[in-house]
Amino acid sequence: MAFDPQGIRFLLHARKRGVAFGEVATLGRQTLLASRAELAALALEFPVHEPAQREAVLAAAGGFAEPLLQLLGARSVASFDVSDFEGATVRHDFNLPLPKGHDARFDTVIDAGSLEHVFQFPVAMTNLMQLVKLGGHLLLITPTNHFSGHGFYQFSPELFYRVLGPENGFQVVTMLATELFPDAFWYAVPDPAEVRGRVIINSCCETYLCVLAQRAQVRPLFASLPQQSDYSALWQSGGAGGPAVPPAAQVANGLSAKLHRHAKHRLLKYLRFGGRDREMMMRSPVFRRVQIP
Repeated sequence: MAFDPQGIRFLLHARKRGVAFGEVATLGRQTLLASRAELAALALEFPVHEPAQREAVLAAAGGFAEPLLQLLGARSVASFDVSDFEGATVRHDFNLPLPKGHDARFDTVIDAGSLEHVFQFPVAMTNLMQLVKLGGHLLLITPTNHFSGHGFYQFSPELFYRVLGPENGFQVVTMLATELFPDAFWYAVPDPAEVRGRVIINSCCETYLCVLAQRAQVRPLFASLPQQSDYSALWQSGGAGGPAVPPAAQVANGLSAKLHRHAKHRLLKYLRFGGRDREMMMRSPVFRRVQIP
């Protein structure tokens, strides 16, 4: 459970998108998995004017992340963990529902690499969502590809778009994907229900899915269970049209699109990465590159 350089970039991006950190809760006590040099490279993006504040974060490299969260505006930081080995403020197993008294307590709730280690994912996700105040935000930095063996799970865009939808009182503000190497590209990840096809992330190395969602209403969570959007569309159409992936998505992945992506891949490989085959390659043209933080 840690903020590495990509995770820190996402936190800075979230703040620029209007997230008020205020009262913060984290799943697990977070560490700064970044060197002083890596933090210094990000320092120009830190929202401070006092050198002492910036220095406090640099000095925390390799330690706990409270100085970073305070710099981003956190007035307090509560951490939830099954064990007290890292000094979490609340001891609780997220495989189990939270006890009463924690609902809607926090402006910002953050998971940075714990959800995949909790076997009872629906319970853990419900706990995180319950912690968020009305108008507050949920931030997830979680594995989506090439993390097999790291934890119990890897997660898909479809899952979080369906879970963090209006049926549960949430709205996805932004969803991004990035690989875990310096200077990796960032991609906006669309809702499969909107593009009417499966959004498949095909990357070359370990890839994060970073989700920023806001609690717009306080509603009973999971009164109806999420269903995968392409199957829901198929059922609603009565099965007409055959395949779960609509024709529009199939055409977008036609020969001309594949040739274009292949040419772009080769160009990037040699001009940007010196021949190293490390850039993210997407099978679908629905991904859009974005600049963060």
